[in-house]
Amino acid sequence: VKDGKILKLGNGFWGLLHGALCMSKVAQYTYVKNFKRQSDCAQFAAYLFRGLMEGSLPNPTRMADFIRLGFNGGIRELWPGIELFGHAYSPNPNQLLNGLRHTTYVLNRDGFGLEALPVIAISEYVAKDETKHIKYLLQSRIARIDSLVLCNHPEEAVHQLRSLIQGDDLPVDTGKGATVFDSMDGDYRDPTAR
Repeated sequence: VKDGKILKLGNGFWGLLHGALCMSKVAQYTYVKNFKRQSDCAQFAAYLFRGLMEGSLPNPTRMADFIRLGFNGGIRELWPGIELFGHAYSPNPNQLLNGLRHTTYVLNRDGFGLEALPVIAISEYVAKDETKHIKYLLQSRIARIDSLVLCNHPEEAVHQLRSLIQGDDLPVDTGKGATVFDSMDGDYRDPTAR
């Protein structure tokens, strides 16, 4: 029996989710100056977030499977039959996205790119499918590129960068398709254009 399955049986989906979110907040707010403890908290949060992924059959279970996950459109659902937001146990979406982003940042900063990939997959799922938050989606895809470079997979990183620049698989309202530049705030005109 795998460790993730024991965690799920003992704590369930919501226990794992809130435990991982608490550990990412501890890493973010408590151990500000102690990078070793911050890294330990982020690794434990990533372990709990990865335990969430093992509850759904179509989600990858091996760490190496998360490398190619970005090419298959990401994860479809976190756990079958569970709505992530909209009831008493659900976390605040912005707090969840902030926790995922900080955990990813700490793992990438300390060279744990492979351990960051399941957290990035959850972050992409929440940002794209649940909240439709394009800023966090772009940040998680940039973090995926960083993680792939740390994992010595530059060809996947280049492919992800190309699809990010082209605006592939971004939530849009229009039928023409999205680009990265359509989603940025402000007026970014070419200064050489007349």
